[in-house]
Amino acid sequence: MFVAPTAFRAIKQADPTASFAAKYDLSTLKGLFLAGEHSDPATLHYCKKILAKYGDVVDPVDHWWMTELGWPGVGNALGLGRMPLRYGACTAPVPGYDISVVNESGDKVSPGELGDMVIKTPLPPGTLTTLYNNEDGYVQSYLSRYPGFFDTGDAALIDEDGYIHVMGRTDDIINTAGHRLSTGGLEEIVQSHAEVAECAVIPVKDDIKGEVPVGFVVVNQGSSMEHDRLKDELIKLVRNELGPVASFKKVAIVKKLPKTRSGKILRGESFVQVPRRFVPFTSANSYLIRFSLLGTMSKIANGESYKITPTVEDPDIFTYLEPEIHRLMES
Repeated sequence: MFVAPTAFRAIKQADPTASFAAKYDLSTLKGLFLAGEHSDPATLHYCKKILAKYGDVVDPVDHWWMTELGWPGVGNALGLGRMPLRYGACTAPVPGYDISVVNESGDKVSPGELGDMVIKTPLPPGTLTTLYNNEDGYVQSYLSRYPGFFDTGDAALIDEDGYIHVMGRTDDIINTAGHRLSTGGLEEIVQSHAEVAECAVIPVKDDIKGEVPVGFVVVNQGSSMEHDRLKDELIKLVRNELGPVASFKKVAIVKKLPKTRSGKILRGESFVQVPRRFVPFTSANSYLIRFSLLGTMSKIANGESYKITPTVEDPDIFTYLEPEIHRLMES
């Protein structure tokens, strides 16, 4: 089964102890693949809890790919022999991909160091070869920043054992007082709290530190924890894991977060190719438009104008979230 992690977060919100799954025989399930967005360790632990009685053969598999690639680039290739589950990692490159993590100069970073994930060219068969009638746009978007490599636009780290941890879009890297922080990494910490069903961390401008992270949390159904206490615990949790450098001091408890029509929380910016007739101000035959749901939340927090992406599931979500965001920023 292939499913977005958001689906299991929604299940966890309604059934935190995974008791409902015990009513059914899931022994015929041989593979559970999580895809479409970053899967935090807490969600993997929850899936493991559901499937634990069936043994390691159905350990959840987190993997990574892009629409542009056409097939997975990082994952646990079961046909080659299942690799041990490592929470927070997408496992290893799939055959056909030579993947590295580099710094802004294009040099490979040390194991465990966050950087930009790139794929050595040429790419294997079946991947995106160009953009229709927009060769220049293709080269500029994917091949120019790191010559000889395809720029995935994702931030990642490779640990000492070669496991790849995809932390989210490079747009989601927060520069706080000169320190690069991953919103995906911050979300992993917040998500690890037992009362949290799902969460999102966005960058907000700060006059002194440049940017600071701000969190939004949806709690499990039936949670009786007082919200102020939960906020304090989440702030302390991040401080204990990352130290005061994270500057994580603001959290809001909300009823829901913005999602795409496919049910994913769209954390970073994505490209949508639009025909020229819909974008008359460009001379190209097609135009790449950036859309971001959490980017919209950042704009609201920063007091900037914003447009609602057509990929959003519920267009009224920002009518609900805007006063919540303003209230948090004024606190």
